[in-house]
Amino acid sequence: MQLKKQPFIYFLLAYLLLVIYNLNKLPVAWVDEIMLIDPAFNWIHEGKFIGKVWPFVGSEQIFLAYLPLSSFIHLIDLSLFPHEIFYTRLPWLIFLIITAIYLFKYIDFRYSSLPAGILFLVSIFVVDEGVSNAMRSGRIEMPVMAIMATAFYYALKKKHPFLQATLVSLLFIAHPAVYPIGIILAIDLLTRKYSNVKRIGFAAIMVALPIFYLAMADFNFQHIYEQLIVHGREHDGHDQANNIFYQHFIQRFLPSYQIQFLIILLSVIAHFTCAYTLFVKKNFRKNLVEISFLVSSVFWFFTLAPFYRYTPVLVLMLYMHLPEMYKRFLSFAGFLRISFRAAKIWQMLLMGLFILYCSLPFITRNIVAIQQKTERNEYAVYDWLTEKIEAKANEKILIIDEPIAFYYAMQHDNITYTLPYAIPKYHLADYDRVFYLTQRTAPAQADSVAIYLPTANTTKPAFIKRNIITYQGMRLYQIQSEQALQNLYRK
Repeated sequence: MQLKKQPFIYFLLAYLLLVIYNLNKLPVAWVDEIMLIDPAFNWIHEGKFIGKVWPFVGSEQIFLAYLPLSSFIHLIDLSLFPHEIFYTRLPWLIFLIITAIYLFKYIDFRYSSLPAGILFLVSIFVVDEGVSNAMRSGRIEMPVMAIMATAFYYALKKKHPFLQATLVSLLFIAHPAVYPIGIILAIDLLTRKYSNVKRIGFAAIMVALPIFYLAMADFNFQHIYEQLIVHGREHDGHDQANNIFYQHFIQRFLPSYQIQFLIILLSVIAHFTCAYTLFVKKNFRKNLVEISFLVSSVFWFFTLAPFYRYTPVLVLMLYMHLPEMYKRFLSFAGFLRISFRAAKIWQMLLMGLFILYCSLPFITRNIVAIQQKTERNEYAVYDWLTEKIEAKANEKILIIDEPIAFYYAMQHDNITYTLPYAIPKYHLADYDRVFYLTQRTAPAQADSVAIYLPTANTTKPAFIKRNIITYQGMRLYQIQSEQALQNLYRK
């Protein structure tokens, strides 16, 4: 029986609908996303690309603590849509869709596989825990994956060279972790058979955005160091108690892949199969994914900490390499072959069960989010803050800590928001009133205003033991002294 593509299409549609339904609820307002929205909002609102929630020296003059691609993307959604959680997350969902589409197109073009088989792989990819974390966190990894998948596909097809050059330029203002990938794609494009005029044009496009970033910094590399490099060091996750090989090959995957543990094994095997593919085929232009996987892994091993948030970049290249790995593995274990054109019933059931198993974290999260829709309703939080703060039009108000207050502040010209990390930049005398919204312990020298309790008890399935963060239980305090304000500072 030939494997049909319709069941996978239905699965992907159901996945998409569920993600859209819970887009503003899962997760609740998150610190990573607001920190990258902040410079974009300030540019639109004040005409300055600055970081009000960032602690680094100089970020109040020009924001350089993170490469600007994420914030540039938010310039678009903040300009086109209301300043709400759903719309600031919508681009990340679009990037996931783009990544899935080009993953399909890449595998289809390179391996000429049956569409149903590729859709099976794409179905596993979208529920991959690392990929799901990248989509939900609001960090740069999801846009980077969309750029990579598109760039690898067009590099393989040798099409749209100016688009390829643009994608490389975007990678260079995305994150240092993907510089090896950008350099490999750049070398591939610049060494193809194009005229010198076109090569110069490609190179100009590739360096255009990095030069724009440097121009924003007035080419002041000391300021870039004080923000970007110092910020990067804060993500140093090296654990002196563990072997560096364990940290790189195993530990970086553990936060996301405790259930989907097969990815950890496949990522280790991929280092050997990628090297074997390059050694045997020696067709480097066709194997840019394999080169990028190995070079990125080596680069991360020596220069970047085993910070798990970066891992989806490697995982995307793993999925793009999986058909090649599958062929290599079958040369040793041909009895495991599954023919998508003549799959047996038990094999199809096994595939369905495997997708269901991989989807368990995704399904569980979304069911819980639906059950907790009252505790996750941001609009109810806005109404509660309006009622408790009772801000007058001419008052200057500062709210600190909980990220949901950032979205609330974006809708009020007289309200400013910051995180506890940036407290030294703020002073009580500059505001009429200062509030601390938190789920942490009560601060000293502060008056309790209210506690947010939309439901009597937090809704949570009994089998989930760990704490689930919602808006339930947030406490609002009014800060009464400069010392009390500065005591809220956290590193």
